[in-house]
Amino acid sequence: FSSAWKMESGVKYTQIINASEVGLQRLSNSEWVDDSTILNSFSYREQTAATFVQATFEREEWFITAGLRGEYSRTDGKSLLYDSTLIDTMYLNIFPMAEITYEIIDDLEVAVNYSWSIERPDFEDLDPFIQYIDSFSYVKGNPALKPEYIHDFSAELIYLEAASIGFNYAYTAQGMEMFVERTGTNNSQFVAQTRNFDYVKEIGFSVAIPYQTS
Repeated sequence: FSSAWKMESGVKYTQIINASEVGLQRLSNSEWVDDSTILNSFSYREQTAATFVQATFEREEWFITAGLRGEYSRTDGKSLLYDSTLIDTMYLNIFPMAEITYEIIDDLEVAVNYSWSIERPDFEDLDPFIQYIDSFSYVKGNPALKPEYIHDFSAELIYLEAASIGFNYAYTAQGMEMFVERTGTNNSQFVAQTRNFDYVKEIGFSVAIPYQTS
């Protein structure tokens, strides 16, 4: 719009298609035959349509950026072993972001950032087929897994674009973490599965002091 204002916008569409097939055999009458109870084929498709708009203001000691991103996602997955659709989700989200930088004096500035984003589960995390590690432990996918939503805030004091003191706070709703529990007869086995927790909080401090030797 002017030397101080700039606006950007755009659209994006992505599609991820993945499939896996696992088959095991058992010895029967001196011959190796396919075990239909363990044979598994799993298909997965994720479609995402997104659009964004972002405005930037820059003049003298101020630099400000703010924007919105809208996403529509559709995910479906089918298992041959269970002969059914195990994943069929759809969600629409709007994610804001903002960044403000202010130059207090020459070579000293403060920067504040905020963003809200999404992290979707991987194909391997959703596939319900059991993968044995050994006779006592295995990994199992979780088709009910939901995406996690991340609120990220940071503030930083920067000197000479190198030395800095920073603070970061992140709040993740429906955080995805690996969960291990005992199972089987007399709790003799271990099963690992990625699950959603109510939330995950992270707080961090950082100090950077660059030093160059002779």
